[in-house]
Amino acid sequence: MSKTGLTPSADASAALEPLLAEATPSFDRLFGELPHVVLAISGGSDSMALLHLAVAWRAVRLKTAQAPNLSVVTVDHALRDGSAEEARAVAECSRSLGLPHAILRWDGPKPATGVQAAARAERYRLIRRYLDDEALPAVATAHTIDDQAETVLMRLARGSGIDGLSAMRPRSSLPGGRLLLRPLLGLRKSELTAYLEAQPVGWLEDPSNTRPEFERVRVRTALRAASSAGFSLDAKALGLSALRARRAADALAVLTEQAWRSAGEKAAFNPLGYATVDWTWLQTQPEDIRLRLLAGLVERIGGRVDAVSLGQLEAATAGCNWRRPSGLTLHGTEWTPTAGTRLHIFRECGREDLAGAEVALRPGGSVAWDRRFLVNCISGGLAASAAMLGAAGLASIEASGFARVRAPARALWSLPAVSVEGAIVCVPNLGFAEAGFEDMFRSEALAPHFGAGDVPS
Repeated sequence: MSKTGLTPSADASAALEPLLAEATPSFDRLFGELPHVVLAISGGSDSMALLHLAVAWRAVRLKTAQAPNLSVVTVDHALRDGSAEEARAVAECSRSLGLPHAILRWDGPKPATGVQAAARAERYRLIRRYLDDEALPAVATAHTIDDQAETVLMRLARGSGIDGLSAMRPRSSLPGGRLLLRPLLGLRKSELTAYLEAQPVGWLEDPSNTRPEFERVRVRTALRAASSAGFSLDAKALGLSALRARRAADALAVLTEQAWRSAGEKAAFNPLGYATVDWTWLQTQPEDIRLRLLAGLVERIGGRVDAVSLGQLEAATAGCNWRRPSGLTLHGTEWTPTAGTRLHIFRECGREDLAGAEVALRPGGSVAWDRRFLVNCISGGLAASAAMLGAAGLASIEASGFARVRAPARALWSLPAVSVEGAIVCVPNLGFAEAGFEDMFRSEALAPHFGAGDVPS
């Protein structure tokens, strides 16, 4: 049942107590040590329950301990009439609870197909940018154990491995390092709705939640049909399977890190942002460890926001009986055989969509450029920017007398180059700098990460 008013009554807190007691350990664990948490509130039933639970938890915690500041963000996807009014209703409710509120709008053209996936990607992009702009550490969403169960089944249908079946984690990282928190992941949707129905706390119904063209809606319908037929796929049981898969994924991540650290020269990540792997050594590792090592390298070097597909990796390796690939491009990377049994993995160059975006450099600031390098502007008041060096840029600094370091040219093309007034003045990773710019910029390659994680859902 949907209710039109979103603002709670004064007596709502008493009915909230049993639910709050169940949710408090999760809030303590996820929110307790943070200075600020942004609540992502759409106005739907689950998110409205998150809003009231978080406010109540903070009030209780402040009596005995520190608690983070809370604020609210609502994404207006602008996909249907009335979405702007709904966002403003959430803003009014948030402010009635004493919380600052911001509306993030998805402007521009919308895709004709894959609307939910595109909306989800845009939602997290807008939230990430908001967190960065406001220098805020974390956002919390209202995913429940029912959402977890649906995610497990959707990924099972796609043939996901252990990482995919781990589904959503209570705490994970968004690209760029901000935290994504899910404090309600242990609660049932029915528990949240029961609280809202018992009180004059309204919520908004999204009509897309009943449209069968969307995968999650079809899975939800299939779960109900299975239950009606006497075969119940219990959400808590599926959530437990996800938890156990998560433990296995975390253990494999530790083993992969250990294999990487012990590889020595057999597998190395160069400070210039490319990797060298001895293919014979790689095959001494268990196959899942091999795939995880390659995935970590590909995701760092390729610089893509999305994770590399396990199926793509399997096709590139196991599909050819683990023979050393030649001339392969995968997820923004190029794989090129080199001396002996070694293989170079470079950033794929020459594609406009993979070129590192030009970003402004502020004096005293740092920029995670292209998800691969941390570029620091040490000093100076000039309007500087960082962008991909490219073949032409490399040729220009060589023409000025700079002696190229001993490294494959294709690896150098994708380095960040600092420009002032359109002219390259520094390529920090190469040690090149025009006179007067020697100590103004620094850049270091971000190391690959082999840990388990999840993709925002």
